[in-house]
Amino acid sequence: SKRVASQPRILKYAPYGGLFISSELIKRIGLPIKDMYLYVDDTEYTWRITQDGGKIILVEESIVIDVDKNWGINYPSPRSITQLILEDPFFRGFYTIRNHAFFDRNIWRSNLLLHKLNKLVFLLILFVLSLRFKRLDRFFEVLRAINQGESCMLGERLKK
Repeated sequence: SKRVASQPRILKYAPYGGLFISSELIKRIGLPIKDMYLYVDDTEYTWRITQDGGKIILVEESIVIDVDKNWGINYPSPRSITQLILEDPFFRGFYTIRNHAFFDRNIWRSNLLLHKLNKLVFLLILFVLSLRFKRLDRFFEVLRAINQGESCMLGERLKK
């Protein structure tokens, strides 16, 4: 049977992997935010591309071989919330949570009520799982990461 190519899809943001970008666009929108340090910087940067009128086109048949294992690929499934609690060292989780909080609160700015409700449910689930795994310290680390992100406190803040 002959495989039919899917139609390319337009995205609002995307990971860096497989991203082709013109030098003219870089001159217009600048470089990624250095202080995001790790994780979610691609979301912020590619969001900036589309907000400037650029298009991100997903060609599903493309094959991208990434040199780095995508740590957060299943995020935010229940399994990944458990991973967030149990992971040591916590630098991946810290920067992911902090930078998502920064992006969601200061750039994305979607429905505020829905954002607060989503945050409350996430923290409730995280709290219960933190108690179950006897890792209440991790719950407070996540709260610190959220606070730093929402307060625009970026940069390298946690030793690996």
